[in-house]
Amino acid sequence: MDPWLRFALIFAFLGISSELFYYAILLGSPMLEVYLEGIAIVSGAILNLLGQEVDVLGTSIWNGHFMVDIAPECDAVQLCTLLASAILAFPAPWRSKAVGILTNIALLQAVNFIRVVSLYIIGAQYSEDTFHTAHLVIWPGILIVAVVTMWVNWARRVGREADDEQVRQVDAFPS
Repeated sequence: MDPWLRFALIFAFLGISSELFYYAILLGSPMLEVYLEGIAIVSGAILNLLGQEVDVLGTSIWNGHFMVDIAPECDAVQLCTLLASAILAFPAPWRSKAVGILTNIALLQAVNFIRVVSLYIIGAQYSEDTFHTAHLVIWPGILIVAVVTMWVNWARRVGREADDEQVRQVDAFPS
């Protein structure tokens, strides 16, 4: 089978499966609620370090005048599973896949914290229209570019490592 077709089929299967899992099992579950509360707690702590003086209650971050709520589907879980699906579908050693998934998901979570913190600051200090533009247009685009960039960088690095290994194997046998 053509390697790109194989990649596309595995990626599609994993991507669709992860979406089904998210909507059928995870969405509305206590586990997701705890995760969303964790995002709010960490984001609130970052905001307080930045001098924003916010309180966190459940999944909400507020200062008495402005509030953001960390809602399902704004949690980066789907982006993480999409990225993991692309990494798992790519022909690479399992160790490289595991390292790629762990490091890139951690990086994507960091980007998501930056997103939440920046959206709070934008909402607290600018107009509602500016907040909605940042929330619904700018940040989704940034996150999509981030996921694609992370996967491409990982795939290129894994490909270079495979090429280097092939060269080492050829150099090991004198002509």
